[in-house]
Order: sequence, then C-alpha cells, then structure tokens
Amino acid sequence: MTLNRIIQGDALEQLRELPANTFAAIVTSPPYNLADRNKPGKSKRGGVLQPGHNPVEYVGFSDALDLGEYAHFHRLAMAEMLRVLKPDGLLWYVHRRRPVFDPDGLPSLAEQVLAGFPVRSELIWVKGPGLNHCTAGAGGGYYYPAPSYESIFLLARDKSALLSRHIAKDGDVWRVARERNPHPAPFPLALARRCIDATLAAGPVLDPFIGSGTTALAAQAAGRDWLGIEQAEEYVQMARERLNPAALV
Repeated sequence: MTLNRIIQGDALEQLRELPANTFAAIVTSPPYNLADRNKPGKSKRGGVLQPGHNPVEYVGFSDALDLGEYAHFHRLAMAEMLRVLKPDGLLWYVHRRRPVFDPDGLPSLAEQVLAGFPVRSELIWVKGPGLNHCTAGAGGGYYYPAPSYESIFLLARDKSALLSRHIAKDGDVWRVARERNPHPAPFPLALARRCIDATLAAGPVLDPFIGSGTTALAAQAAGRDWLGIEQAEEYVQMARERLNPAALV
C-alpha cells in the first residue's frame, strides 16, 4: 500500500480495498448532509443557501441524501474504518449534530450512525460563532441560533488505547478557532494535530473524507505517514496544492 497520497474515489469503495489493522489514527469529518432537496432555500448540491453567503456545496456529488440513506452509508464506512484501524489505534469522528429538534422523535443523525460502535467519549469542539442564525422551515421562515460547536466522537476497538493521560489532559471541551480556506467546510489544522498527537499508537494516519487536505498537513507536521480519500476532483486538486506536490500521486 502506497502512503502519502490522496486517492480520488468513493470513500466506502476505497476503504474496502485497504488492509486491516493498518492505521494508528483516523481523523475525519464527513459531509454534513445539511441540504434538503424538497425544501426551498436549500442548495440541491449541499448546504444552506443564504443571501450574501456561499453555500456549503460539495462539487460533483449530492450532499442532499435521505437521512436514512446517509446514516446507512456512514455506518458501512464506520465499520470499514474500524476494520482498518489498529487494535490500539484511535478514530476521531468529527460530526455536526443537526441543530433542529426532530418532532417525530427520531434519534439524532449521530446516534443513528454510531449506534453499536465502540464510542469511548464525546468531545465538544467549540469553534466560535459564524453566522448568528440559521433558517429552517418552509421558505426558510424560522430562525434559530447557529451552532458554534461540533462533536468529536472518539472510538477505539480496545479501550486500553485510552490509557494515556495525554488524551484527557485538555478535557472534553476543545476551543479551537475555525479556519478559512477555499473548501466550504474545513476544520482547523490545530484540531487535527491535537487528535494525532493524542494518539500513541505507531503508524500512519487516515482520512477517508479528506476534503482540502488538513488531516494530511497535520500528519506531515507530526512526522507521520498518511493516506487520504476524497471523491470530488476539485477538492483533491485543492488538497494537493496545499501539500507538497512532489510527494503526492
């Protein structure tokens, strides 16, 4: 297996091609799936359309899946991530909870995805305010506070991987300011680096939804080999431009 490169392709398909028990750390933030194809005011390719703001748009594929379809896909991907994770490795799964209460009483999207998997802890990433509100409802007519945090779910096949106090030294609330780059939904380099540094297992780092390449940059800075997977050609190119072109395939 060749490391230090980005594979363009579907995350689930590419995960299935990777050998088991390979990666010391997996740090990833999957697409938010915030779009709704059936409601006006929403982008049909991803994210909320608001006047004066760019939508969260994933080029070349839809970010408007049925919630059940989305959860099913990510459960399959989660099973594959745990398969390729080393027994003493850590999986850091950054997930934005849907901020609107579901009147049907359905479990949150995160709970649907993670049910039955070895979640050892939930950390809160406080990223600071962005927009001061979001809209929901028919025509975007209802307003609610925009979330200023995301969850980081920490998974480990063997809970002995959590014996290091280094993981707990910063507590379960991480205040890391958001960063901006041309990708519509980046996460900060400092956040990815903190996850990698808290992983004591030796070995490479994987991000199967690598987007603009932040996890790879953090792995390089930490002196670790890495592998990224990304479906959108535009974001593959963006990530390669942020990294060392000579090291990438």
